[in-house]
Amino acid sequence: MESAAILSASASLTVKCGNVIHALYQLAQRYKQAELAILSVIEECHTIQLAWTRIEKWATQNLFGSEEHDELLERLQRSLYTGQLVMCALEKDLSSMQNTPQFSNFRRRTKIVWNERVLQDHQNRLHAQIGALTLLLEVLSL
Repeated sequence: MESAAILSASASLTVKCGNVIHALYQLAQRYKQAELAILSVIEECHTIQLAWTRIEKWATQNLFGSEEHDELLERLQRSLYTGQLVMCALEKDLSSMQNTPQFSNFRRRTKIVWNERVLQDHQNRLHAQIGALTLLLEVLSL
């Protein structure tokens, strides 16, 4: 993957984070009892979005015409791929949560409990992404 592809993928992942954040805000309004968990996931998505914006900015200034960053480019590719997988999985689950009928007593409550577990799994993955991106940003600043 060359520099232009890294820039494009970073921008795409930034947009995907924005879409996920929007969907999470809608869910927080719908499921008030899960609002704190959802807001926590929103903040982690904002952090990831900021990291990819910074990485895209760094790549614009440092990667074009440079062959000395091959190892870093490879690392960025893997991070982008993982980030896309994490965001796509979250987007998919958010879509199914949004499509749950709002007024279906027992079934709705069962679905919410399941969603809380799923949301926690996503939060754990997002937290791991933040840790990896933090380290990556530190490496880029060296």
